[in-house]
Amino acid sequence: MLARADFDKHEASPEPFLRDIPIKEMEHVQVTLMMHSSGPTGLPKLLFLSHRSLLASVVSGTGLKAFNPLPWYHLHGLLTSIQAMWMRKTAHLFNAHLPLTADNLISVLKSVQPEICHTVHYTLKLIAERQDGIDALKRCKFVTSAGARTPDELGNRVVEQVGHTGDSIHRGPGDDSWDYIRPYANLREHMAFKKFDDSTYEIIYLNTHPALMTANSNDPPGSFHSGDLFVPHPTMDWAWKDVGRADDRVTLLSGEKILPLGAEGTVRESPLVRDALMVGKDRLVPGLLVFRSTAAAGLSDDAVIEAIRLSQDRANNIADEFARITPDMTVPLAADVEYPVTDKNNIIRAAAYARFENVIEGLYAGDKDTTNGRDRKNLALDIGQLEQFILRLIREQAGIKVPDIETDLLGAGVDSLRAAQIRRLLQRALDLGGHSLRTNVVYDAGSVARLARLLYAMRAGEELENARPSDDDEIVKMQKIITDYSKFQMWSPGSLPAPERDVVILTGATGGLGAHLLKQLLDDPKVERVICLVRDNDALARINESMKIRKLDTRVSDDKKPTALTTNNLGAPDLGLSPESYLNLQQSATLIIHAAWPQSCASPIRKQYLISTAFQMPTPANVPEGPLSSPSFAAPTGYARSKLIGERICAAAAACGGAVGVLRTGQISADTVNGIWNDKEAIPILVRSATEVHALPRLEGDHDICDWMPVDTVARTCLQLAEKLNANTNEPAFYNIKPPH
Repeated sequence: MLARADFDKHEASPEPFLRDIPIKEMEHVQVTLMMHSSGPTGLPKLLFLSHRSLLASVVSGTGLKAFNPLPWYHLHGLLTSIQAMWMRKTAHLFNAHLPLTADNLISVLKSVQPEICHTVHYTLKLIAERQDGIDALKRCKFVTSAGARTPDELGNRVVEQVGHTGDSIHRGPGDDSWDYIRPYANLREHMAFKKFDDSTYEIIYLNTHPALMTANSNDPPGSFHSGDLFVPHPTMDWAWKDVGRADDRVTLLSGEKILPLGAEGTVRESPLVRDALMVGKDRLVPGLLVFRSTAAAGLSDDAVIEAIRLSQDRANNIADEFARITPDMTVPLAADVEYPVTDKNNIIRAAAYARFENVIEGLYAGDKDTTNGRDRKNLALDIGQLEQFILRLIREQAGIKVPDIETDLLGAGVDSLRAAQIRRLLQRALDLGGHSLRTNVVYDAGSVARLARLLYAMRAGEELENARPSDDDEIVKMQKIITDYSKFQMWSPGSLPAPERDVVILTGATGGLGAHLLKQLLDDPKVERVICLVRDNDALARINESMKIRKLDTRVSDDKKPTALTTNNLGAPDLGLSPESYLNLQQSATLIIHAAWPQSCASPIRKQYLISTAFQMPTPANVPEGPLSSPSFAAPTGYARSKLIGERICAAAAACGGAVGVLRTGQISADTVNGIWNDKEAIPILVRSATEVHALPRLEGDHDICDWMPVDTVARTCLQLAEKLNANTNEPAFYNIKPPH
């Protein structure tokens, strides 16, 4: 073994070692280093580096004094250290004999005071959880995080408090897009970002890439499909955000695919959480396994779930509806539970799914079994107790402000995700006499009162009257609703002059058609004000978000703004508004456009324009531009039947002197300017499927023409026809809108 005195001779100038290389280009591409990946999604994979790529990496460092708590048996740890040494800068390594704790990491940072600190997101989280750790990072010129995607919550917090992290080395002052990588300009021609699904792209390395040593695809020949998924920056060229790997995705039973890293990273930000793992492959909804930190070791499961709820809410706010995780689908695991991780402390997903298979099965047991799945004694309640239990459950667990037991649940905001959640909670908590709840039991019941009667009948073994109403029963119910809500006073002309400009009441302003109606109304000089009725406590924010998504601007030249009123039940007295707000509507409104669903039409109105669709006429048949002769012509769904009920109520209002119009539309499609279409609707999903199956349905018979209508054109047509409404006919105007328009 050489002693230091044998090689530490600064005065010596040995001759450089030279070796004859006949064909240098061949030497450049020879493998000089073999390492392996950490294997977060399966077995570790071999990584090959050529002489050329290794040397290129060595000389591309920052030339800064470095602290590197990364192992040398991983490429990132090795290269960042060698980069510093190549440029004659000290590379400080973390002592592998010490545990990787916040105390030890921060102590090293304070002692070493590096110019650059290289981390993975696990070590960055440990350091950044403490203020003295933040202070230590601030003294660095650069802080990097690699090896796996850094969660947005963690990165944003570090950037805000420290000021530099992520791709800081390559972004200019004022550019806060730390989470977007910028491929080197000289390498861009050797890589491609290929569309993977609706919003993500997979990075592909072409066979001309100087560092590429292996191939796995012939599309194009000799290329390497990485499986790494990115989304492009909305405005910057060649800036891409890492969103995970293709094999990270959780595919639900519905076929919806979730990239879980964002939600897991957000929850992981809580100091009570060591790590989080989303589950849900081939299930109806996703779930979450939460690995407690030592700080949460003494807390009960319920206390942990409640403590991390804010983190879950933040994750849900930026997730698709189908990807949201409810508290009842969260399982806290003990602080001393071990789980499979790489040496970078990233969960090995497939191995973790296998290890916690029983826990996952228990989490979903309530979806299919007749037991509650949580070791709780099932509750046997009478109808009154059931009503209060269900009402409290919907308000507290699902977060829906249902005012009473008779309120229509769908109208109150119970969407499909919350309906599934409510069903699951009821299945787990209640004694149902050994029965399993139907998938759509919440929607089928429609209200808390009816749901309570149905659940009681299941436990008692009774046959619930009208539990599954027939079509004839539904027709009778439609007739009763029409009769109850068609009692209007005959209108007589007043002495006040007609207003010069319209005050419009608009429902459905947060939907696609409603947003375009609102935009065009705000641009209309004949309109003084637009009052939007919205189901949400922050109604104006919902409208603004809807307009932003559709790239519409609510600002107009004279600073006219929409007024938003919150109502959670249009069927309630006074539309669910305060007496003062309702009186103001009565005194000022000149036009009502009812473009929302469900239809209530419960208030006496002077002038209404109802947008209607969904009929089931005997075929072959043409739908007349007039009232339909039978309620049975509505398609057998609550959606379609409510439309026809609305038409009949409008007809009754017209007979009493109201100027009423009914607009029946066909399939509405994307707008003509931005091409934006709600991709959760059936038709866009069908069209999108063509990218997978490379085919579209064949249009045959009477349906061989694709007669969709752009949403902005439909909105314009609606407003033009509204100007033609006449109160002197005592009949509503019916318009069947279809191309050519």
